[in-house]
Amino acid sequence: MAELVTELLKRVARVESAYSLQGLSPLTCGGTADYFTEANDVIELATAVKAALDLSIPYIVLGQGRSTLFADGGFPGLVIANHSSNFTMATDKSQVVVDSGLSLDRLITATASRGFGGLTQFHGQGGSIGAALLSDMTIAGQSLRSFVRYVTVLQPPLRLDREATVNRYKVDWFYDKPQGEGSRLARAQESRELGASGAVLLTAVLQLTSLRSEMLHAQVKKFGSALARPLDGFGPLFSIPEGLRLEELYKAAAIQKLRLGAVKIHPKDPNYLLPVGAYRTSGQVDEAIREIAFQVYEKTGVQLETIFSRSGPW
Repeated sequence: MAELVTELLKRVARVESAYSLQGLSPLTCGGTADYFTEANDVIELATAVKAALDLSIPYIVLGQGRSTLFADGGFPGLVIANHSSNFTMATDKSQVVVDSGLSLDRLITATASRGFGGLTQFHGQGGSIGAALLSDMTIAGQSLRSFVRYVTVLQPPLRLDREATVNRYKVDWFYDKPQGEGSRLARAQESRELGASGAVLLTAVLQLTSLRSEMLHAQVKKFGSALARPLDGFGPLFSIPEGLRLEELYKAAAIQKLRLGAVKIHPKDPNYLLPVGAYRTSGQVDEAIREIAFQVYEKTGVQLETIFSRSGPW
């Protein structure tokens, strides 16, 4: 391990070993990562991914970590915390170029203060731009991806000259289905086994609209209070079938206030878990989520599909 740290430090400026992952989770659970680094811009992000690939180290790129459940055995590789947060407004085109690690809420308030909107319904959802795009965040039938003009993606295999291969794609990168179900990006991610390479989203160009500043701020305030996700919870947990409400499914299954060990269903949003007490394991959390899905299926026949990420050896 010491030799790998030395090699990583030749490529990445800051690396920690045996890093506790509990501080990255709202549930404060999970083991330790062999290695950890923070990428403060897309160059550092690309450099960290390239270093992991060069050294054949498993890696994961993490946004704010609110929907990633790390195994109790930790992560046997490099965890890259994506803190890239630069953005630039092209006012003549009503467009913004944004790094994937930028907070979605920060982008919305910043663009609204400059008189640009279109994204206000997503205010209060939390998480990073990258995570929201990759998960296809949709509010009231409106997908965040519909605002994307282009994305830049770090696409392995990388060149041998140690420079990252960065490709620019039109929005169909998210949607194109020439080889079966799923987009090219989704297939690249889903096919990535522990330690294998996959596409990493770096930046996105979003097409905004121009509105009066007072109207934009009123919309931000409205959506931020009405649809805000709980920042103290873990989730979202499930993909909710069209036409159904999770509250009604929980009520039918009589689990609205279900507490399972050191977690319970969040009182503000049933698609999130709230930590209870001082200690819990990731295994207990995963078991609780499976129990919720089982109870709903047993009582209603509705199969809930999980949408959060499990990382590490389960």
